[in-house]
Amino acid sequence: MARAKSEGLVCHVGLSFHDPDPNTLIKLLDTGLMELVTLQHN
Repeated sequence: MARAKSEGLVCHVGLSFHDPDPNTLIKLLDTGLMELVTLQHN
């Protein structure tokens, strides 16, 4: 993803998150690659 973004093939990188463990989301966000998160909240 980072290479595709640096080459201009994609403009923004995001994810849809459905894992019940918030630590997984924190790890993904700490990569610095994600600019958008769609989060399920019930």
